[in-house]
Amino acid sequence: VAQAFVENPHLSIRNAAKQHENTRTSVHRILKLIKFHPYKVHLVQELNEVDPNR
Repeated sequence: VAQAFVENPHLSIRNAAKQHENTRTSVHRILKLIKFHPYKVHLVQELNEVDPNR
């Protein structure tokens, strides 16, 4: 299961559970054991020289 997420980090827990004939809870526990954390990439604006300091 862990290797599937290394190869495809966009894989959902639900789809990984289906592929490996496992429960979603088990897949989530495996990811927690290998210290994978769910997150979504958020695009932000880059800072320019003219931007005020904060």
